[in-house]
Parts: sequence; C-alpha cells; structure tokens
Amino acid sequence: AGEGSADPRDGVPAALAAILRLRPLVAEIENVPDLAKHPEVLQRVVSTLEGAGYWVEKHMLTASHFGVPQARKRLFVLASLLGPLHAPQTTTAAKHLQVTVGDAIGDGTDLDAFNAYNKDLELSEDQARRALQLDVTSGCARPRELHADQPARTLTASNLANLHALMLRIRMADGTTLQRPSLAQAARLQSLPKRWTFPEDVISQRQAYIGIGNAVPTELARHLTAAAREQVERARRVYRGALQLVRTSEVRTTSIAAALQARRRCTFYSAGGELSAGGELSAGGGAISRRGASSRRRAIS
Repeated sequence: AGEGSADPRDGVPAALAAILRLRPLVAEIENVPDLAKHPEVLQRVVSTLEGAGYWVEKHMLTASHFGVPQARKRLFVLASLLGPLHAPQTTTAAKHLQVTVGDAIGDGTDLDAFNAYNKDLELSEDQARRALQLDVTSGCARPRELHADQPARTLTASNLANLHALMLRIRMADGTTLQRPSLAQAARLQSLPKRWTFPEDVISQRQAYIGIGNAVPTELARHLTAAAREQVERARRVYRGALQLVRTSEVRTTSIAAALQARRRCTFYSAGGELSAGGELSAGGGAISRRGASSRRRAIS
C-alpha cells in the first residue's frame, strides 16, 4: 500500500476484514514504510481496530536489528484486545552485532554464494552495464550489490522476481561475474528456515521469488510472536488468578451463608420453634422432634 488506497496491491482492507471476522486476541499488520505518507489510510486502520475494541500501536522496525541479515524497514501496526502491545526489544541494533550477507550465505556457509556459479542466474553484459549505470545516476556510494560485510538491501518481490535484478545482485569471487541470488540464498537472507524448499512441481521459480520478497523475515516474526505470546500468557495468568479468587470467594460466601442460616435456626429453636423429623421448622411447642426423641437446645450466639 505504498501508494495509499489507490494502490491496486493494497491488502489493508482484506486484512482488516479478516481481523474483524475472526477477532483474534492479537493481530499484526506489516506494510511498507511509505504507508506512513498516507495518514488517511493509516488512520482508517487505527480507527477501525480501535472501534472493534483493540489497543493499537504503530512501530517502524528494521529487520537487521532482530538478527536478520537484511536492512529491511517496515511499518507494523500491532493490535491487541488484552492491552497495549509494545514492539519487541531489539537484539542486534548495534552495527557490530548485525548479521551480514557473509554470515548468512558467504564463505564457510553451506550456500557459499560468492563461489556458487550458475549460468541460469548470471546477468548478461547488457544487464550488468545497465545496473552500473543505474547506480551512478542514483548517486550510490557503493554498488547496489550484496556485500559480504553488511546486511543485504531490502528483498522485494520486484527485485527478486524481475529478471534484471539490478538492485540485488552478487559479484562473484572472480570480480567480474554478476548473478541474481538463488531461491535458497534469497530465503536465507529473509531468515527463512534452512529446511524450507520450493519444489518446482508445486510452485514456479517466479512465484517462489515473489513469496520470499513479500514475506516477513522469520527471525523478526519470531520476536513479534514472542512478545504477543507473552502478553497472552500474562493475561491467562491474570484470568486464572481472578477465577481462583472468585471461586474462593464463592466458597467463603457459601460458608458464611450456611453459618448464618444455622444461626437463624438455633435462634428460632430458643424462641420456641420446632424442627420436625423431616427437617422443617414450625412455630410453637419449643420441641425438636427427631425419630421420636425430644430435646431442648438454646441458641449459641
């Protein structure tokens, strides 16, 4: 929804409709930072959720601050029926702690991206020339390549699925060959689990690239989910404690009611009431009859 409500890719209405229909305890909406440039869209999201009883917070989060080898910045709308849901604490905000491309797919890893030559992924001479020209005209301080010493640029459906891949390319170890990242390399840069595969009989390569580019990085999602889970568990603990308190109060109330009833009966006996063999009280006589036996009791205050 980078272009607001006029964007044909705007999935915000569908997301809101799903939340209102399912009413989850916690809901999180992720979108591009440019959504903030359209306050009418963002306010509609917030107002709709608040109108449904949710507490709503907005946060701009950078994936590389949460252990993802990618400098991906996204706007998150966090909504909860249980109270304000704060953004998770960053774990790798300091530059020296951030996971780099080299750490994720470089030398010494199972993917060894800078040495894994693949003709199907190689950019043609014309594509490579246009990529360098675009970097110059855009005023880039460094070529828009995947550099081993820093997190990757933002992976998107466009710069992964489009054949030119001008803004997301790997300069191979020979220093001249340029390649697009493979599916496995792109998935790793999104911090997707190593076990994930993309069988060609299930999904095309282009669809897989689009899916990876549109995904919320798994490691960032893990931190968001952990924060939401902690809030839900905390609410459950409070609920269980309140329920136990109610149950205890009910027991106490029942005991007090029973004691008051017994006291009333004893007082009634002293005043001359009668408890029949069936356990019923009646006025007069001053006797308590049980199985033919009679006795006299006075109330104990």
